[in-house]
Amino acid sequence: MSDALDDLLRVKAFVRRYPELATESAMRWQIHNAASNGLHEHGAIIKIGRAVYIHRGRYLDWLLSHTKGEPHRTVTPAASADTAPANGSSRRVTAASQPGDGENG
Repeated sequence: MSDALDDLLRVKAFVRRYPELATESAMRWQIHNAASNGLHEHGAIIKIGRAVYIHRGRYLDWLLSHTKGEPHRTVTPAASADTAPANGSSRRVTAASQPGDGENG
């Protein structure tokens, strides 16, 4: 059962762990529109009272369903706070990021 609980992350924790997927505001927009964008159908969003959880595996399934015909890139968790850049930047460049992919890190 603990493995299943490990797949649930609050919004802030999710965007800290996977900053290349979405900003917090973009993630909250996706959650707000979950009924129309398919996140609800995939079961990726779990709401308990005011708390909102993202199921990592189901979110990945939803994300990959939007990339039909495109090559898949590996998404890795962000480095821990212990390895954050010295300049305080919250954006991290990972091996999965490609130059020119639209990020202004």
